[in-house]
Amino acid sequence: MCNIPDGLTDINRKLAEFCVQLSTNCLYNAATLFVWVRILQVVKVFFVVTPLVLGSLSAWAFLEKGGFELVVAISAFLAGLLPSIYSSLKIDVNIDKSKSALAEYKNLRDQFVLCAQVKSLLDPSSFDEYFQKNFERLEIVRKTGLAPPEWCYFLAARKIKNGDYS
Repeated sequence: MCNIPDGLTDINRKLAEFCVQLSTNCLYNAATLFVWVRILQVVKVFFVVTPLVLGSLSAWAFLEKGGFELVVAISAFLAGLLPSIYSSLKIDVNIDKSKSALAEYKNLRDQFVLCAQVKSLLDPSSFDEYFQKNFERLEIVRKTGLAPPEWCYFLAARKIKNGDYS
C-alpha cells in the first residue's frame, strides 16, 4: 500500500512507519464514515417521505369508508410523530459532521502517505515539522467524537479488503 524509501535515518524510518499506520487508520475511518453517511442519507429520506405518505393515507376518505379507521388513525399518528423524531435525532447535523470528517480523514490519509514516501527523505526536523502539522489536523478531526456503529466499520473493512478504496 505505502512503500517507505530506503536509506532513511532511524528516526525518519520510525516516523515514516508511523505515518503508514496513520494513513491506514485514516483510510478505515474515512471508509467507515462513508458507509455511515450513506445509511444516514437513507434514514433521512425515510423520515422525510414516510410522513408524507402516511399523511396522504390518513386523509384518504376511501379508507375511512372502507372500515380502515384504525389504519387511518395510526397513519395520522405516525405522520405527526415521525417529524419530531427526525428533528430530535439531528440527522442533518450528523450527516454534515460525518461528511466533513470523512473528507478530512481522506485528505489526511493522502498526506500521511506523502509524508511516508516523500517527506521522509527530508532532514529529520523538516520531516517532523511536516508530520506535526498533519498530526495536529488528525487530532482535531478525532475530537469531533463521531462514533458510527461498529457494523459500519466491518462493512468498510470488507470493502477495503475487496479493493474498493485502493
